[in-house]
Amino acid sequence: MVQINLAAIYSDRIKGNRQNNLEAALHHFTAASKIYTKRDFPQNWATLQNNLGLLYGKLGLHDKQIQSLKASLEVFTRKAFPLDWASTKYNLGLGYQKL
Repeated sequence: MVQINLAAIYSDRIKGNRQNNLEAALHHFTAASKIYTKRDFPQNWATLQNNLGLLYGKLGLHDKQIQSLKASLEVFTRKAFPLDWASTKYNLGLGYQKL
């Protein structure tokens, strides 16, 4: 959870170099993904995938953005997590728009 919090902080950080901050966020999300696996923590994994998708969008990596957001929809189904599903679908639409 600390790694995810650090990633969120770096992702939104105003001070310093924007690109370096986003790369630091990616580093922390990657560290968190070693623990939050789809098998062991599916909801946390899906949230992480969604956040990674948003980060990839900020980095201009729209193919990876779409890939991560689609992955989160494997857990965030309309029936099981309707709000997360809707939010992810919205973000996915934005990713396709940028692509």
